[in-house]
Amino acid sequence: KAPGPEDPWVRGLAEHLAKTDAKFYGAYWCPHGIEQKELFGASVKRVPYIECSPAGHKAPQATECKEKDVKGYPTWIINGARYTGMLTLDTLAQHSNYKYQGGNP
Repeated sequence: KAPGPEDPWVRGLAEHLAKTDAKFYGAYWCPHGIEQKELFGASVKRVPYIECSPAGHKAPQATECKEKDVKGYPTWIINGARYTGMLTLDTLAQHSNYKYQGGNP
């Protein structure tokens, strides 16, 4: 289904994560990574996402993911700290010190 309009708070969070050099490591075939992306709705294209399995499920992991020692998906690295597993948007906001500025985006 086509994404609806972007939620300003979610868009702001996605842009904040990208600006603060956070990274979301995942694999296209991982159900938790898919769920994590769905939380961002129409703003998912703004999320700093790294595909760890570009060549498929059984292929070697992408170099950047190997270098970061990503063992499970999704893995977030925010402000130098590592979080494994799906995180709520509120949790991501807390970990990244996101403060919504309000108003129109």
